[in-house]
Amino acid sequence: MTDPTRRDVIAGFAALGLIPAFGVVSAAAQGATADGDGAVLGDPAPFSFDRLVSEARARAAAPYAPKPVVAADVLERIDYDDHWKIKYKPDHTLQAAGGRAPLRFFHLGRFFKEPVGIHLVENGEARPVLYSPDYFEIPADNPATVLPSDIGFAGFRVLEPGTERDWLAFLGAAYFRSAGALDQYGLSARAIAIDTALPTPEEFPRFTDFFFGASKTGDLVITAALEGPSVSGAVRWDIARGGDETGRGVVMDMAARFFARSDIARLGIAPLTSMYWYGETNRQRGRDWR
Repeated sequence: MTDPTRRDVIAGFAALGLIPAFGVVSAAAQGATADGDGAVLGDPAPFSFDRLVSEARARAAAPYAPKPVVAADVLERIDYDDHWKIKYKPDHTLQAAGGRAPLRFFHLGRFFKEPVGIHLVENGEARPVLYSPDYFEIPADNPATVLPSDIGFAGFRVLEPGTERDWLAFLGAAYFRSAGALDQYGLSARAIAIDTALPTPEEFPRFTDFFFGASKTGDLVITAALEGPSVSGAVRWDIARGGDETGRGVVMDMAARFFARSDIARLGIAPLTSMYWYGETNRQRGRDWR
């Protein structure tokens, strides 16, 4: 087990212009249906960060047991173009943290096949947001129309209240990124990286469940369960939009507890990653930004 770790992360703007916009549910609409007035929530269960830590410790004592991908053949057919055409209905936006952090969901697809659980936290209880295809506008010829009705969500993004601009996004197993002072994307981060740049296979444990609540000051708090072959863990972010010296960036105060289930040769906490066009070792611009 590693010691608890805290790190501020100030990264770039989560303007997902290359990926479809998806949404969620109003926290007040706990009894709502999927007809455009909220979302269906499951039964409440006791929740706290300490409880999530205890569950991670217990999981680490058992062998890693990944869940099989559901409808993998169908998800493989949802390529970039089909994924782009799936639109989340704005009237299912979730008003987290008292409306200070509107949330919208991402749909699963070829590049995002593993669903994550989404939960709303209030008064020490967490209620799961139940997936429904009714939350999305899906073209009739899109492969997503034949997916199971409980397939789940791929991730989420947090919007600026009253706008369509997002400033925080979690999508793609373990990646997350947030807004800088110029409202522009920068680096992406992961919670943890294991055995990178070694002759053995590298490992990036994935988030399996997210829990949305609010701090005493009203800021967004996101807690997540994390799982991988070598480690199990729990992560909490206290997130302040405009919390940096510019008043426009994002400060993420991260606390994490990780429990190893096997030996780890190299461990990275909150590692940053990104692509780049050109840099100090290659100053000649390439023709393709990829």
